[in-house]
Amino acid sequence: MTKIYTMFYPINQNTIDKIKSQVESAHTILIIGHTSPDPDAVSSVLSLYVFFKKKYPQKNIIPALPDDLPTNVFWFEHVNDIKLGQQVVPYFKTAQVIFLVDLNEAKRVGELEQYLRQSSAFKIIIDHHPEPEQFVDVLISYPEAASTTEIIFTFVHKYDSSLIDKQIATYIFTGLLTDTGCFCHDSANERSFAVASELLKYKIDKNRIIQEIYNNYSYDRMRLMGYVLVEKMKIIPEYNFGYISLSLEEMRRFNYKYGDHENFVNLPLSIKGITFSAMFMEQEKTVRVSLRSTGSIDVGMVAKKYLNGGGHKNAAGGNMDLPLQNAVNKFINEILPKIFENEQVND
Repeated sequence: MTKIYTMFYPINQNTIDKIKSQVESAHTILIIGHTSPDPDAVSSVLSLYVFFKKKYPQKNIIPALPDDLPTNVFWFEHVNDIKLGQQVVPYFKTAQVIFLVDLNEAKRVGELEQYLRQSSAFKIIIDHHPEPEQFVDVLISYPEAASTTEIIFTFVHKYDSSLIDKQIATYIFTGLLTDTGCFCHDSANERSFAVASELLKYKIDKNRIIQEIYNNYSYDRMRLMGYVLVEKMKIIPEYNFGYISLSLEEMRRFNYKYGDHENFVNLPLSIKGITFSAMFMEQEKTVRVSLRSTGSIDVGMVAKKYLNGGGHKNAAGGNMDLPLQNAVNKFINEILPKIFENEQVND
């Protein structure tokens, strides 16, 4: 039987009312997304920020992120309102309500985790990542959702649909567009397209969103991508696997700005027969590993088991506390054969 989708997620009205009671009695409301934010995280924060600013103009609404923004969201109208990193710390003490969006664990706020856990605020998660940590007062979690903004659309619609405007719809559409890879990922289903269709009714500038997100790269970023394709992309055909690694020195050579690596992990998947890819990015204290899959490999489980990370079946990530080349070697020589062996057993 074909699964029937509605445009909205089944958020209980009692849940909305419980949150509304806390919000209406609060003076300061903090809205924060995850570390290394992608457009869905930024869009989730800003869509709720604009919504609550309209609903409660007398309240102190604080949009926040643990660290720097990707360059492809600099065009967002309210991007300069966002508090970053240590700027957020005082608000964990003063906020009576904290919304945690596009994250499922306290550790996903990075170095701000201790302040989050110490906060006595009423906490709400709105997210689409699997296996959420139970540390909040209200959990709104739908792992089947293509993006967090898709869930936020239901939330704000049930909270007060009259306040949804072109700006809020723009943020929600941007999160949905990017987290589905322009609706190419398996996560994009009938509901995703229904939400997108509804958002278009708010006269959003779809062409501008696509232009700003996908066709607004710097010259240095394009040179970096050329270098990655020619020098850094490696293929292991027996595993249908491709990977890319980038050192800090290589990134500095191309004047790297945060977000310049966006979509690099997907490049090997454009090669015929490659269904599993990874990208290793050296950071100051660790190596960030991004994983993608178009086949049967559940990269969310791979990230959780081997990388102290997590994510979805087809998109996930984690970290390896090793030098870059050691991390790559361990993944290729130790982890990859185990993944492949597990796949063979499951088959």
